Amino acid sequence: MSKVKFKAKVKKFLKENRWTLARIGLAAAAMAILPDSVSYAQSGATDDTISVLTQPLSRMESLMSGPVPKAIVTIGAAIGAASWALNVENVRLVQQ
Repeated sequence: MSKVKFKAKVKKFLKENRWTLARIGLAAAAMAILPDSVSYAQSGATDDTISVLTQPLSRMESLMSGPVPKAIVTIGAAIGAASWALNVENVRLVQQ
């Protein structure tokens, strides 16, 4: 592609998308002008600020890390490995 055709394509693209590009420029300018505490996540945030999310997640983590869930996962992994090793799914498909 020659330089003239490339420049013409670039000019056409810029002309067709000028309003979209203007909005992107305005958003970038707004983020550059506004202080960090307004435009970005606050730098002094701690885990306690989102306790609505952290409390249920920590409860689920404590429930899922006990001995019973580990045993269930181990049994499930063993059954899955045996199923894969014995090719159970394909044998069922062949029999039908």
